[in-house]
Amino acid sequence: MSPLEGEVPVRVEPLDALRRVSYGLSILIGLTYIAFTAYSLAGGPDLPGFILAENVVYGLLLLSLPLIMGPRGICIVALVAAFSSGRVSRSVITPTGELSPAAADHVGILAALAALAVVSAAYCLSRKQA
Repeated sequence: MSPLEGEVPVRVEPLDALRRVSYGLSILIGLTYIAFTAYSLAGGPDLPGFILAENVVYGLLLLSLPLIMGPRGICIVALVAAFSSGRVSRSVITPTGELSPAAADHVGILAALAALAVVSAAYCLSRKQA
């Protein structure tokens, strides 16, 4: 007899799964923004003051919007993530179409922001139709 025999499997609805992934990615990326800013201030890479302030704003937005506004906040997170990924993409590909020297450092956050934007937008669109 299996230890799981007789247990009822838990079914997660697709809309709920999108919401959970959006929350998780938003919190993870928000914490990454804040942590990288703290690392930079503690002696890491020397970033301009505007970039540090921008990172703090994005981090606080991504952390607070889903927690304060709930499911409606995820729709705003989709916009913030899409805008932020556009800003980060300039660090990967220069306006002249060449790879930036800092491209390897920014590819991870760019992929995470793009995934957050897509998943959050899919949640918002699915929620409107449900």
